[in-house]
Amino acid sequence: MNARTASTLVLITGGLLITYAALDARKGTVTSDVTYKRIYSSFLATVALGVAADLAPAIVGPFAILIIVAAWAKHKGALGGIISSSATTAASTSAAAATGGTTTSGPTNTIGGAQ
Repeated sequence: MNARTASTLVLITGGLLITYAALDARKGTVTSDVTYKRIYSSFLATVALGVAADLAPAIVGPFAILIIVAAWAKHKGALGGIISSSATTAASTSAAAATGGTTTSGPTNTIGGAQ
């Protein structure tokens, strides 16, 4: 992966993280203090990854893709995701029924301070 591609992925990643923070704030699921911290940390991470993309694009590019996938997985459906939460629940229920198990509701994910 070349430096230009890695830098583009880093910018997309930063924009996506800030967009998700703004969407959470708009829905009212997080406080303004948490929103500020998430946007500020996303900005700092974007700058750091941008500098690292110039030095080691082969490492930073795939890492940026990993961050995009993690952010998407945490916010399924926030931007009209491909897999909605109801489809995920249906798949989980059918998998449990096929194996003779039961589905349980686990703890909520609080990565990044979001509830």
